[in-house]
Order: sequence, then structure tokens, then C-alpha cells
Amino acid sequence: NTSDTAKFKITRDVAKPTVTLTKPAAAEIPLILPTASPTYSVKWTAADLVGLDKTVINGIEIDAKTATSYSRTIDMSSKVGDSLIWIVSKDLSGNTSDTVKFKITRDVAKPTVALAAPLTNIVVTDNVLDTVIQVNVADAVKIASVTVNGVATAVSTNALFSRRVDISKMFRDTVIKVVAQDKAGNVSDTLRIKLKRTDATPPVLVRSTGALDRSVDTSVKSTSVAWTE
Repeated sequence: NTSDTAKFKITRDVAKPTVTLTKPAAAEIPLILPTASPTYSVKWTAADLVGLDKTVINGIEIDAKTATSYSRTIDMSSKVGDSLIWIVSKDLSGNTSDTVKFKITRDVAKPTVALAAPLTNIVVTDNVLDTVIQVNVADAVKIASVTVNGVATAVSTNALFSRRVDISKMFRDTVIKVVAQDKAGNVSDTLRIKLKRTDATPPVLVRSTGALDRSVDTSVKSTSVAWTE
């Protein structure tokens, strides 16, 4: 008599698992955290043809036997500047995935705004309707916008920023205000450019009473004249 045949399978697993980052998205990297939000939840998936054992983020092991999607909150509240985040996974055969790396930056420094032109305060006559200002904007990480008198313009690089400012409704002496904001939400000190108007229009005298020419006899010793400006 012959027994039933006992069968089993031996698998030689030489394929390494894969790790896919799902948050942050590729377009968000390098990731810049707002000053007011120093934590961030990283999310990723891992896969293997045979079976996963564990996944590791910055040295912290997570059991990967019963799940394929993972998340971990990164706390940057005690850090300033760049931090490298790295993730790997290991399968049941001991194969290790390629390391997924990305950078998180906690930016707490405000950008700078410096006047480039005009070099001094602006002086214009009363018939000038607009003027051009130029400022150098810079940030150590990533500049986001420049605002002139409440009107914001998106910018993406440290550069010379030029803006034509409508001053048609600015009378007497006034101030043009410029601020910059970076991607982390830090706001620069306000640059104040003084605008002074000079009166270039000569006054006009307008006769208000009496004829244009008046004749008087020799007995009249005085007369009156009235006018407006």
C-alpha cells in the first residue's frame, strides 16, 4: 500500500519589496511646514510578492504583516531647518526595499524686503498718476508673495520685484507699504516708502465782480476789486 503524497512548496524569494510615498505628494517636496503647524502626517504603502515583515521610518519599526498602508506623525516643534525623513520595508525573506527619502523644512525666519528704486523717498508733482517701485525680496527657504498697498502678487524666487503703483488718489504726503510672505507663512517687516506731492499747478485769479474795464472820473479817489483763486 502506498500513502498519500505529501506535497509542499519552497519559494526562493530574491525580490525586494517596494515602498511608495503617498503623502506628501511629489509636487510638495521639499516639504515646508508653516510656522504655526510644526507637525506633519507622513503616509506610504508597501508591497511584496511573498509577504511583508516590517516597515521602518527614521528608525521606528512598524509591523507590516497585517497591513499595506502606513502613517506616522512627524513632530518638528523642537527643530528648525531641514530634517531628512527615510522609509524602508523588509519582507519575510529578509529582502530590504530601496530607501525612500524626502526633506521636511521647518521655516521660522521671516523674509526680507529692501528698497532698490527709487533710492530715496518719492517726490512727484500733483499731475502724476502712477509711479514705479522696485524692491529686492529674499527668503532663506521659499518666497511666496509680495504685497504692495494691500495688493498681493505671487512670486516664487528671490529676485528684484517691480510694481507700477496707482497714486492718482493719493494726495498730499502718503506712504506706500510693501511686505513679503514666504511659503511657511512668515511675513517680513513692512517697508514704508514715503510719497510727497509738490504743487506744480499755478494759481488762477478769477474776477468775481465788476466790469473788466472801469473808468472813473478825477473825483474818485478809490475803488474796490474782488477776485477768487
